Amino acid sequence: VADWGNRRVEMFSRQGEHIRHVGVRDGMGEVHGVAVAPDGKVVVTDWVNHEVTILQTDADVSYPVREVTASGSSTIKFGGRGSDPGKFITPRGVLVSYDNEIFVSDMDNKRVQVFSMDGVYLREFPT
Repeated sequence: VADWGNRRVEMFSRQGEHIRHVGVRDGMGEVHGVAVAPDGKVVVTDWVNHEVTILQTDADVSYPVREVTASGSSTIKFGGRGSDPGKFITPRGVLVSYDNEIFVSDMDNKRVQVFSMDGVYLREFPT
């Protein structure tokens, strides 16, 4: 759940139990969009840092920069401010398709960008 006012993402199990939260102390600015991939990874847009972060659901996460945590889970972060392919100016909504493609609405660039689950830019289309 995007807890925009507290600048964090609250993560819950399928049974509704609170697992953990990831937020400002973990390097995230202000989260806006949250999507869950078919494999359970959580994809988050951060419109202050102009980034997308892919989180695992099974381990604690420190600052998300394609790193491996002590438990072996990896986290991927991509984007940054700009208008080039793969960059964002105010990323908002996010969706993960059944084909594991990440669709990110890039509001101020007036486009939707598409990425792989590894954060690799694939294509874009105007909005």
